[in-house]
Amino acid sequence: MAKPLYQQVKDDLLGEIRRGRWAIGDCLPRELDLSRQYNVSRFTVRQALLELTREGLLYRRAGKGTFIKSNVPVRDSADKRKKQIGFVLPYIADAHTGRILKGAEREAAENGYRIIFVNSQKAADEWSLLDELYHEGVAGIIYYYLDPAGCEENVIKLRERDFPFVLVDRFLPHIPTDYVVSDNFTGSYEAVRHLLTLGHRRIGMIACDRRVSSVEQRLKGYCLAIKNQGLDIDLDLLLLEDERELAEPKLTAFMEKTNLTAIFTSDFIAIGAMKLAARLGKKVPEELAVVGFDNAPVGNFTIPSLTTVEQPCEQLGAEAVKILINKFKGTELLTQKVLNTELIVRASSGEAVAIKKTEFNPIFMR
Repeated sequence: MAKPLYQQVKDDLLGEIRRGRWAIGDCLPRELDLSRQYNVSRFTVRQALLELTREGLLYRRAGKGTFIKSNVPVRDSADKRKKQIGFVLPYIADAHTGRILKGAEREAAENGYRIIFVNSQKAADEWSLLDELYHEGVAGIIYYYLDPAGCEENVIKLRERDFPFVLVDRFLPHIPTDYVVSDNFTGSYEAVRHLLTLGHRRIGMIACDRRVSSVEQRLKGYCLAIKNQGLDIDLDLLLLEDERELAEPKLTAFMEKTNLTAIFTSDFIAIGAMKLAARLGKKVPEELAVVGFDNAPVGNFTIPSLTTVEQPCEQLGAEAVKILINKFKGTELLTQKVLNTELIVRASSGEAVAIKKTEFNPIFMR
């Protein structure tokens, strides 16, 4: 079973310390240098250094660096291990998963817990990551799954062990679990309604991971907004992929053949669509309005700035920790939280277009 990357870096550094590569009091190389040496992110290096610091081998001086304190680690007691929460998620620094992790770490620290994070971004087998955290003795696990089919089996295994866990960002419709998610349905509905009230009728929706609950909910919101305007669902305006990433040729073909006037999608696909529109000679928002979902920081700096649906990413992480802590205290009832989203209107959706509008009836139906 492959160890998490931070654990591999930690073990190698521990071996170097024990072999006397650095003397007590010596300063370690910078995080950037270590990340290049091990070919991992600075976040991974920082987590490895934090583990060694907690075991008493290192200490930090603000603005100075990380120094050798001892070459003999102080092992955590069983009680300390029980103050650890495992977190399996696909970490991308500028994406919403990075902000979810940030919120979880803050909430855990405020309650005397610490997060043991494992990046599943390129993992072939999420169960091995979950199982390793379980055997390391964490008190519970927060799980942001990638593969819905594989997740079902993983969740059943965790339930069979009677082990505390909570899903974050997405849920399994057919298996009752604790979870905390954003209101993808209402967020999508409001985004598409915004485009409809601007006069758009040919609104495309683009999404990857179509089997994931968040995408399914966004599709339902899209469809309801279209139907409430008295329009039919045009399947030619939907580009829904099973894969986690969208190949540019597919996006190009979709934008060329469908005569779109507006697009609703995730932020990163939206930004790609805006760049592609420029290459195709389409002006945003004059000829193509674009609305994203997530409110990634980069959306503020695109030209034009990106209209988007903000989901409370840090709150998602914090609420997941709260749910777990309540389970540690003996709560047996399922907790299933849906957090509100907010439409952030910027320049990419533009002003009302010259298309005759019909009466709009915003009736919500789940």
